[in-house]
Amino acid sequence: MTWLTSLFMVCLLVGTTSAELLPWTQSNQDGFGDPANVESFTPTEFNGYLYVVTFNKNIGMQIWRTFDGVTWSRVAETVDFQNIYYYTMRLFTFNNALYLFGDSQDKLPNGALPVNQGTVVFKTTDGLN
Repeated sequence: MTWLTSLFMVCLLVGTTSAELLPWTQSNQDGFGDPANVESFTPTEFNGYLYVVTFNKNIGMQIWRTFDGVTWSRVAETVDFQNIYYYTMRLFTFNNALYLFGDSQDKLPNGALPVNQGTVVFKTTDGLN
């Protein structure tokens, strides 16, 4: 039996909802205010901010950050990282810097699969530039 099944059974027995047993609250707007943001990757803390990479199905990758867990702002999007395949995007911190790793892809016409051009790494020491 999984923990989710157990939680469901407890809710039935006690007559309560899972939200009452697990008091989590949402700390952003759905899709960070844009329903085209449909996936998120690698939440990472850096210099007092929480960063997350999102995939926006209309424009590609975005990076968002928050200082308080509630107020989110976009700090980068695909145009800042030309030709990076969004599913490979990963954020890491190391030696007082924030790193963005990804695979460089050539975009091909007619829906053909992209051609991998190799791994790329971007670095920022302030979380913005």
